[in-house]
Amino acid sequence: LVVAVLILTASQVGMILALIQSQQANPAGEIAALVQYISVFASVAIVEQTFYTGWDGDSYLLTCAVLGLPAVYLLRSLAGAVWYALCLVIWAFSGGMLNASLGVGSVWILLILMLPLYGVFFRDEVHLSLYSWIMTITVYAVFAAVMVESDYIPFFVLGTLAVVMMLIGYSIDIRRAYGIPFRWVGRMAALGALVISTLPESWVGIASVEGFHWSTIIVTALLFFGVIALLAVGVKKRFWGPVLYAAIPVILGAETFLVRSEIYSSLPLILSFIYTIFLSFYEIVQGLKAEYINHLRLGVATLIVLMGAVVFGNAFSPLVPLAVIVIVALIVTQVRRNHKKNGNRI
Repeated sequence: LVVAVLILTASQVGMILALIQSQQANPAGEIAALVQYISVFASVAIVEQTFYTGWDGDSYLLTCAVLGLPAVYLLRSLAGAVWYALCLVIWAFSGGMLNASLGVGSVWILLILMLPLYGVFFRDEVHLSLYSWIMTITVYAVFAAVMVESDYIPFFVLGTLAVVMMLIGYSIDIRRAYGIPFRWVGRMAALGALVISTLPESWVGIASVEGFHWSTIIVTALLFFGVIALLAVGVKKRFWGPVLYAAIPVILGAETFLVRSEIYSSLPLILSFIYTIFLSFYEIVQGLKAEYINHLRLGVATLIVLMGAVVFGNAFSPLVPLAVIVIVALIVTQVRRNHKKNGNRI
């Protein structure tokens, strides 16, 4: 116990010295934050082995990750944020969230603990850009873990969180490096959640699960409020794109309600299919301008993925994807003609 206290005290002294010398967001501060994390892991391990607390590996990992998080905020450490994110992903993939008292919803709460770092890194564009990529990768890595470990695919939560992240990208700055990952990855994830909901198999777990954990319901509700707040005060320069994507959580929520109400019809599949095609064509139309070519690529890629999902999922007649493919080919041909005409005029 004395050894554990000495290790933790030494790391605290180092962190205080870094704060006094204003080493936040500097290499010295990054090192101090990592040393603090290592010290927390070492001291907690010594205490656990000394007093036989009976913790499993998942509980130990999560406890140490949370205890070291204050140093990340105090020192504005990007390396500490990476450490915390890595611990969270490992904890999620190891199944720790299934044994947590808050259930699967606990992983979303732990992700929310990272969100205030946006304000911490706000004045440093480099750190903010890197943090946005770290946060984006962590969110979807955790989602992959939830999809593997849970009894159902949480595409409702995925679609809602994806829209929140996309709206954050719109609200901060869509042209800067720290706005791009939120905006584009959120956009793609929202479309991905919609495509997943066109598969009949994805609704089997939703229909058969006894009930959603209250923590998951609360997190989803908070995300809905986040969508409304960002639309109301955050998104100012763009309107139609954010609004059209904000409809995805509403559609997924209505479909989930229908399935949970034991209305086993093809209506959820049809709604998701139609709206996915609509958004795909919306992106393609946006991409008719040369400066928005990425929207064209996103729209075409979404249609290709949707057609593959429909064919392999046996959700609709094969004639439906064939008709859509013909329409897409005509649109792409017309886009190329327009680009050639503009080039000849120049």
